[in-house]
Amino acid sequence: MYRRQLKALQYDQLIELPLDDLIYVAESLRVSIDDLLEAPTTVSSKTSLTTLESPGIISVLNETDITPSGAQDLAGLLRTIPGIYFGNDVDGVKGIIVRGNWGHEGKVLFLIDDMELNENMYSVTQLLNHIPAAQISRVEVIRGPGSALYGGYAELGVVKITTHNGKGLQGAQITATAGTFGSGINSNGVSLLAGTANRNSTWSVMGSWSMADAAKGEITDFDDEPYNLQDGWLNSKNLFLNMKYAWKGLETQLLFDDYSIAPIGYESVSPNRFRSYLSQMRKSFKASDKFILTPSVTYKSQVPYWFENPSDVDYWFYKRIAQQLNTVVDLIWIPKDKIQVISGAGYRIDRARITKQEQELVGETFYNNSYSLNHSTLFAYSQVNFSGKLGNLLAE
Repeated sequence: MYRRQLKALQYDQLIELPLDDLIYVAESLRVSIDDLLEAPTTVSSKTSLTTLESPGIISVLNETDITPSGAQDLAGLLRTIPGIYFGNDVDGVKGIIVRGNWGHEGKVLFLIDDMELNENMYSVTQLLNHIPAAQISRVEVIRGPGSALYGGYAELGVVKITTHNGKGLQGAQITATAGTFGSGINSNGVSLLAGTANRNSTWSVMGSWSMADAAKGEITDFDDEPYNLQDGWLNSKNLFLNMKYAWKGLETQLLFDDYSIAPIGYESVSPNRFRSYLSQMRKSFKASDKFILTPSVTYKSQVPYWFENPSDVDYWFYKRIAQQLNTVVDLIWIPKDKIQVISGAGYRIDRARITKQEQELVGETFYNNSYSLNHSTLFAYSQVNFSGKLGNLLAE
């Protein structure tokens, strides 16, 4: 087996090798077994690199970290990573802070199975009781600017989430969680995961539901209005459905995410909802050990800050839809063991529209004095990685 073939072995393939084979691979690469089994990451490059080889400050959480952590959602996992914390945003939504910088409004990119999770209306990703930990097999985080591979929302960091698949599940499992803070049950949830793999195909179906109460007691808002959190203020719910199917290298996925939180500042407890539909299809063509071509198509439709409160004096209604269709072709070329060239090009269509209900009740338009917006983008990127004796060089 050539050196480049040994370096191409995936982490899950390495940990399944017998000890004699691990020793052979480590000696062939002239590294220790500990270095060999250091969890590789692809968050800063589409090829597998260790956290020491990868550019930037990177943290990786795998199943051996996630399972015993006791975390119930993504936020619980991110709390274990240095430099990551959370703060409050509009209507009680919790956003991310990276190394002391507020990163909620489009400054941190969230990827789930390589699909962009940020909604395109305000570019936010809601945290706290959102994205169940039971479905997550791996989290990779760049604490710092993302690479040219991502651009856009990756100004302060990238959070890459990988969920379970049929190969990892090989059966079915049910998990239930409950937690308390003060008196009574403050959070609970249930997850059902099932999947399997055979020679040509893999499939998985995962569903999770959770709800969480805010901490008990009273709070006062900026207008000196008191709120008793036991009355349901700031309570949240999340329904998360995730389906995958792969056949002979063709990967497909559908994801439905419905998250809600009851904000303060209104006449009655009314949830503010965030609903997402994500889907993707991709296939890798391996011309040789040196060339890998991967075309992909992703689509997402999201409804951010969906709110209606009939008891409010002004009857505030808000429902707008953001959609995106993204086609990309990625190329990985490895001319030599120490050199990797990663390039790609794509075309993206973005559309936003105000629903008819809001048009009739509110009548507000976008900045173009219309009820819809349309944008298209043609893009390309390139990245070169060089591994030498004195260190690694990355050019973008």
